[in-house]
Amino acid sequence: MIQRSKRIYEQLPEVQRKRDEEKRRLEYKSYRLRAQLFKKRTLKVRIQKTSLCQTDVGLENCFWSTPGAGLGRALRGGGPQAPHGLSSGK
Repeated sequence: MIQRSKRIYEQLPEVQRKRDEEKRRLEYKSYRLRAQLFKKRTLKVRIQKTSLCQTDVGLENCFWSTPGAGLGRALRGGGPQAPHGLSSGK
């Protein structure tokens, strides 16, 4: 009798809805934790990269002086590029 009552109770829509909401709440909590960990890791990498640029190592180790980066190209004397589809004189 107790098992039958429990089974009937578990099948009630409001009980199922409450169980689903609890699952969803825990899932969202795990998403927030993952986002915080990702933010922490990426911030750590960014700090390491910028600290390399501020030391006496030189500009060749800076993340923004890689080939193709706008600021790095300007520092090398390349200047701005023409927009795609427009050639600079050919």
